[in-house]
Amino acid sequence: MINTGTTVVTFLMVFLIQNTQNRDSRALHTKLDELVVHMVGADNQLVVAEELSDDQLERLKSRFDSTRQRSGEQFEQPRANAIRRAKEAEANQGEILTN
Repeated sequence: MINTGTTVVTFLMVFLIQNTQNRDSRALHTKLDELVVHMVGADNQLVVAEELSDDQLERLKSRFDSTRQRSGEQFEQPRANAIRRAKEAEANQGEILTN
């Protein structure tokens, strides 16, 4: 009797948690869809990404990967500078704490 009750309660809790996560995920996707639709220059194909097949998603990912690689070169130097500045700030913070 106790095992059956525990199993039922566990099942209901899992169902409740999953339902909450699904609702949160739908809300998040709706917000992101709104941003993509109203963003100038955004690819509106992404709004329906959840409905694409695995092959279509893979092709879309490949296209964005190649775009990212091409644009990555122009962002590499600023990124390296930002990392260097962060390390310097961290080192300076350590000096402040030891003084």
